[in-house]
Amino acid sequence: MCWLAAVMALAACSGPESTPTPPPSLTPTATPAEITATATAKPSPTIERPAPTAIASPAATATPEPIDSGAAVEAPAPDGLVRGGILRFAAPGPPPHLDVHQTHVPLLTTWGAGLAYSRLFRFATGSGAPSPNTIVECDLCRSWRLLGPTTLEVTLRSNVRWHSLPPVDGRYLVAGDVAFSYERQKTAGWPNAALLVNVSGVEALDDRTLLVTYLQPEAEFMQGLADGHSKIVAREAVEEHGDLLRGPTVGTGPWVVVRTGSEGAAYEANADYFEDGVPYLDGLDVQVVSGDDVSSAALRNGLFDLARVAYQEVADAKQAFPGIESSVHLDPGAGVEFVMNTSWKPFESTDVRRGALLALNPWTMSKRFVDGQSAPTLGLRLPSPDWLLPRDDYGGAFAKPSEARTLLAAAADSPVIITAGQFNEPMLAQARFIVQSLSDAGMDVRLREVSTREYGDRVWVEGDFQAAIGALPPVESLTGGLLAVHHSRGGLNTTLHHVEELDELIEMQAREFDPARRKEHALAIQRLILSHAYRVNLSAYAENWMWWDYVEDFAPNIARGENHFFATTWLSSRPEEK
Repeated sequence: MCWLAAVMALAACSGPESTPTPPPSLTPTATPAEITATATAKPSPTIERPAPTAIASPAATATPEPIDSGAAVEAPAPDGLVRGGILRFAAPGPPPHLDVHQTHVPLLTTWGAGLAYSRLFRFATGSGAPSPNTIVECDLCRSWRLLGPTTLEVTLRSNVRWHSLPPVDGRYLVAGDVAFSYERQKTAGWPNAALLVNVSGVEALDDRTLLVTYLQPEAEFMQGLADGHSKIVAREAVEEHGDLLRGPTVGTGPWVVVRTGSEGAAYEANADYFEDGVPYLDGLDVQVVSGDDVSSAALRNGLFDLARVAYQEVADAKQAFPGIESSVHLDPGAGVEFVMNTSWKPFESTDVRRGALLALNPWTMSKRFVDGQSAPTLGLRLPSPDWLLPRDDYGGAFAKPSEARTLLAAAADSPVIITAGQFNEPMLAQARFIVQSLSDAGMDVRLREVSTREYGDRVWVEGDFQAAIGALPPVESLTGGLLAVHHSRGGLNTTLHHVEELDELIEMQAREFDPARRKEHALAIQRLILSHAYRVNLSAYAENWMWWDYVEDFAPNIARGENHFFATTWLSSRPEEK
């Protein structure tokens, strides 16, 4: 099967079991709620549903011949840097185990023992880097060259040592370690194997040189290798118990595990880390804390230095304590998605779908439910926030109730059942608001609440719905999402939309190596998706952080499990000295 076909069918094959843990605001409810309403009869689909099929690869003559290269760049130490101190913060729970290749959850890969590992590449962090972003930079690599559209040569740093812990005992990293790690990660059925779906082989040419080959040319050829879940592990550590579920945790990253358990973990700075002078801190103290209110209270009382909490906790804390700073980061690929199935009445009509969007006001939703901290997006995992469709483009698509009533008049006699996933009560409250808005515009609409598992089966996999409201499908990259969800023959195209121009643009951007041209394609794709009005992320998830003003250069990149920003955070004065 070609790479395009594999990506497009991937999520459909894996099913809801492999769904990454939702962000804190999308935690599934403990028990299903009762169905709030049912329709008198199940509407019939307007067309027969074909099975998703693979798209043929574009002709080789259409493939660009990129020859590019990059090298590790180490930022200078910040002005006024004060080294040392322990940074204290919370994780929402303990990890399920310690094997970074056998879980997708951030409790391990981002906040847990994943802090001890490095990757071949990483995503840009630090002051001035946007968040989220998937701008790739070297981690273990010293340099790289793209020898052709499907061949990547990587030279490793020569000064990388494993932690001085048994059974690896501080030996130097070699290219064979990277090849071993990727082969292990690609184990069939493992949750992070999909990140390397286009990697056909990794060969260690010598101790410092790797050759990575790909099945197909791909614009995002380094992103799977840079993903926070693509950790490099040591063969000796794996062989000690046959896996890493119980450890040992021995990496090459900036943090060395001191202790880990159900109540939290402690890490000390790696004195032999390969980036000179990094990390700036002596260590990290991560405590397991359940609830934003508890994390906020701990910070306000000086027990934590920073916290990731809900916006209202930030607003209350900043009002009470002038020494607290904050940031908000919008994740365009997570939130509350509204989906309309183009194979079911009345949504086979583009005018009806556009009328449904015109009946909705995502900015009112944002103010009412999430303190104005969200915005509409098309649900795509874009490389950088400046790739997002400008707000002006959304102005004509929403919040025009009179136009909505005109377009929805044709659907007045078509009852609609909206399937809502019980991801949490705030999401269900937004679902009820959407239903009321559509009803006010003249639609005969009912809400049917289902468990998160049933939602995944019905909406993400089977297409057994008229319209739906819930979390977005579990895809990590722009190309992965476009091929699987938005291409007419994608494995997760359960709305059965078919737009030839959109298919062509999706395939073009997947092979466009020039960032400026690829950005143009991405903007055109977003405009097409919005104009055909079959799915939209009405309330993109916002991640809020707050910290005391002695925490310096804290600039989190929330993309794809990135956590290197902790290594370049520092304390201008220790909490006990204030």
